[in-house]
Amino acid sequence: MKEVIRKVVLVSLGTSQKASRSMLTGILRCSWRHPEIEIRIRGSLTEREWISPIDAGAIVGAIVGGPDDCLTKRILAMPNLKAVVFTYGEIPAAFRTKAASVKADEQAIGETAANLFLKHGLRHFAYISALGNLYWDHDRERSFRETLADDGFETAVYRQRRSKSLDMAGLGRWLKSLPSPCGVFAANDQLARVVIDVCRLEKLDIPRRLQVLGVDDEDFICELSTPTISSVSPDFEAGGDMALEMLNGLLEGCKCPERNLKMPVQAVVERLSTTDFTDSANRVAVAREYIRKHATDGIGVQNVVSRVVGSCRMLEKDFRSILGHTIREEIIETRLSAVRRLLRNSTVPIDQIAAKCGFSKGNYLKNIFRKRYGMTMRDYRNGK
Repeated sequence: MKEVIRKVVLVSLGTSQKASRSMLTGILRCSWRHPEIEIRIRGSLTEREWISPIDAGAIVGAIVGGPDDCLTKRILAMPNLKAVVFTYGEIPAAFRTKAASVKADEQAIGETAANLFLKHGLRHFAYISALGNLYWDHDRERSFRETLADDGFETAVYRQRRSKSLDMAGLGRWLKSLPSPCGVFAANDQLARVVIDVCRLEKLDIPRRLQVLGVDDEDFICELSTPTISSVSPDFEAGGDMALEMLNGLLEGCKCPERNLKMPVQAVVERLSTTDFTDSANRVAVAREYIRKHATDGIGVQNVVSRVVGSCRMLEKDFRSILGHTIREEIIETRLSAVRRLLRNSTVPIDQIAAKCGFSKGNYLKNIFRKRYGMTMRDYRNGK
């Protein structure tokens, strides 16, 4: 019988941002498939505190943040330590023989943003670059511009490279100069929030004059903005899974065919900042926003209808023509998303999940879940 080599994987990822928390979730879920791996989550400690004590007989690997971090550099410099780094840029040349990286797919992010605006029928587009000369920002911008150029459109670009703070007045003047309506793609959610604030000061209507889109789907930024911010959401959880699988291969001495993996785009989470400017689309957007926030409270179709102007018949027609399904189906799908999150990220007993997610009957949820996903809720939680 082949001896199972015990592995200790040290993980140093901050938990203040959704991206890092989702990556950590992916790492932990992946570890369920590898019982020989012990995950040790460490904070930003000193090198000595971080790396020791390690039990004898185990091999050690690390999953850490970007390669420019001082702790990461010290870890990568340790003899015989393999590592996977989450990064926007490239692994330093000195570490490429012992480290691999997982990063966002910037090309897919740019294409997704461009295609959203094209789907909305826009003909004018803009990109707002992040401060500094950043690798990922260049790639994100290039992909957005090239996707639109393939359809015959040009992109206005706002860059401010030589300052540590954003020129709000200059950004305001630039936004006012854009033709209307215009799709504005900001490099990340923080920058999208700045755009929303500047538009409020300049009395630029969102979304009728400008539609604003960010990246990362950082909930506390997107949900607490007025209007709420639409965002491209990379699949950070998949990135965590990819990182641990790659590190496991490195620890076993496998030659990785690709040392720079890219996490896919999960979805565009549409909120009010990219609402179409037609009346029908506006009603649907407002209704979906209400459903997204209250689906787990046990709401029904009439609760949704009461939030918009127009009759139930009119809103049902809008849902069918724009989304291709009914209001009730939207409510159920939103509840199922909440169910999947609880199954993935919590230990809430399965029998209690129905009530927490707005389903009045547990057996109904179990049946619809099996039909929709081809497995039981328990199998989904166990990663089968």
